[in-house]
Amino acid sequence: MTNITVTVEETANSADETRIIAMLNEFNVSKGVTYNPVALSVFIRNDDGEVVAGLVGSTLWEWLRISILAVDGNTRTKGYGSMLMQAAEKEAVKRGCKYAWVDTFSFQAQAFYEKMAMSSSARSPTTRPATSDCSCAKHLAESAENHIPSANFGRGSLSQSHRSNTGKAYET
Repeated sequence: MTNITVTVEETANSADETRIIAMLNEFNVSKGVTYNPVALSVFIRNDDGEVVAGLVGSTLWEWLRISILAVDGNTRTKGYGSMLMQAAEKEAVKRGCKYAWVDTFSFQAQAFYEKMAMSSSARSPTTRPATSDCSCAKHLAESAENHIPSANFGRGSLSQSHRSNTGKAYET
């Protein structure tokens, strides 16, 4: 074997990330499985086009994986988190997903995800006092059909337009 160098990098370049994914996919394909996550992002914008809330995730193998969900502090308690989740779930079901999964901390959004009918399944302590890391998951089959985003959340009327990862807008 030739000499190797191990590096720790705060930010990997996209070519290196692409190479790692290709290596993993090459192995997976040899086992009959393809790793090909499809990005899924949902945004809520104000009248000026600024993002005030967003969800970033992906779909793969019947799973919606939520990486990030955030709502600007000035717009919390308006139902935006629920709208993001519902739009993502609806799109995930269109893509053939049956389940949703997210990792969060108890001080962040565990209660929110539980309100969204997700079950907290695993908890591990963190070094931060009174905080735990938890995984939340749910079965989408019954929820996406019955919980489509509403144009009225009891706080006035909201016009909603959502875009899939293909850029196609759809109204809910």
